[in-house]
Amino acid sequence: SSSSAASSQEIPADKLKKFITYCRDRCAPRLGEEAAAVLSGQYVHIRNRVRETLAEKPGSSAAVPITIRQLEALVRLSEALAKMRLSAEVSVAE
Repeated sequence: SSSSAASSQEIPADKLKKFITYCRDRCAPRLGEEAAAVLSGQYVHIRNRVRETLAEKPGSSAAVPITIRQLEALVRLSEALAKMRLSAEVSVAE
């Protein structure tokens, strides 16, 4: 019974391919101001927290675990999630 419920929720491969193609062709969401502020704020918060930790522990490694590349990756992931929803703008939810 549970396997029949799971199989009834599966999306046929051809329909999924059409949806992905439609998303690629028709949707190009951009980061909204509020979402950009949230991402930027979290990025700064993580970097500051690491700096504080490093200041408390002299002689520890000076590597910061989050870089601009990772921030850019988060932006791309957020845009991809918005694209899946066919949204024109990335919201804070993504």
